[in-house]
Amino acid sequence: MNLLTLAHVLLFLPLTLAATHHNHPHPRTSCPYPSTTDITTIWNKLISGNPAGFISHFRPFLSWTVMGSHPLAGHYEKLSLFIVNSEGRLYNALAGQPTYTLVNVVGGCESEWSVQEMRMQAVAKNGRILDEINIWATRWDTEGKVVQVRSYVDGWATAMIIHENENWSDSTWLTNRTTYMPGPNGVDLGLVAREFG
Repeated sequence: MNLLTLAHVLLFLPLTLAATHHNHPHPRTSCPYPSTTDITTIWNKLISGNPAGFISHFRPFLSWTVMGSHPLAGHYEKLSLFIVNSEGRLYNALAGQPTYTLVNVVGGCESEWSVQEMRMQAVAKNGRILDEINIWATRWDTEGKVVQVRSYVDGWATAMIIHENENWSDSTWLTNRTTYMPGPNGVDLGLVAREFG
């Protein structure tokens, strides 16, 4: 570095530092909603294999919408409905527990909404590899609990995993039907009675 360049750097260094200081004020010490650090700590419970600890940060009655057009898509008004009808249904199609990696967290602290980007990796019962990015937009209350979720998954991959690995959709003409299995939507027994007596 020559003397002219060094003098130029030294001349403008105080201005650069001052501008940097004004653009990055001191971080807040308290937030009305969980900070990105708090949210990362919560998501690490899921990643480390503590789903009960993770789910404890969600309200039992919330609004959870799985976006898209696939077998798990829809609106769930209770956490238990989402766990059984969405997560449980997907997990039943897998050969083992999925692994999650937290890729990014945006929002929180002063904003009631945050967005979590996760990588989910698993192997289905039939050997199909599931490797996708899930996006969860979450709305928090001031007690640090999730009250609303909009989650986005790979619709095609989800549909294939469900279709190829669920008992009611993984059938051939050789399947012996000995039990009532109406599928995820159930059956209107009154309609059946009216139609067939």
